[in-house]
Amino acid sequence: MTLSRPRLYSRDERREAPSPPWTHRPEASFPRWVAADKNLREVGPGLYVGDQESPRSSSSWGLVVDLCGASGRRSNRWKYPKAAWVLQFGFLDGHPFPDGMLDRILSLVRRHVVAGQSVLLHCAAGHSRSASAAYAMLRVGWRLSHEDALGRVVTARGLSGGWPMTVTFGSARRWAEDRLRKQRT
Repeated sequence: MTLSRPRLYSRDERREAPSPPWTHRPEASFPRWVAADKNLREVGPGLYVGDQESPRSSSSWGLVVDLCGASGRRSNRWKYPKAAWVLQFGFLDGHPFPDGMLDRILSLVRRHVVAGQSVLLHCAAGHSRSASAAYAMLRVGWRLSHEDALGRVVTARGLSGGWPMTVTFGSARRWAEDRLRKQRT
């Protein structure tokens, strides 16, 4: 048996090689519905989107990201029975994501998903803020196209209700495209 020397890549070759997706489950199809009454669905391996009642549907969340507008005013720890981490990033629906919020969420979501823990992004209805944040995570973390990521997070009920909100979703889409552009350079 002979050992071959590892190939050295030039700087340009390294820049063009995309980083692998966070997790890969080719046999799974998404979205995978867990509880339709709570809009709870798995949109990517280990990444869930749901409404404000979704945290109680499982006791095995590694991370719960609460995007509800009023959640920053007081602690709602009772809503999260055994979640390891609960983050509250409240802002109002129909508004853009506050500066830096998606960057902070991305790093935390990545850490938990790569560790094999389930992550729940939730807002009041599970249609706009959480779906927009999940869209951004799918684009950047799993390298999905716009159409694939959108198909995983938007529900028929959401579309009929006018979700995701144009401003909220637009800010998530711009953020994802900016991150992807920076990763290519």
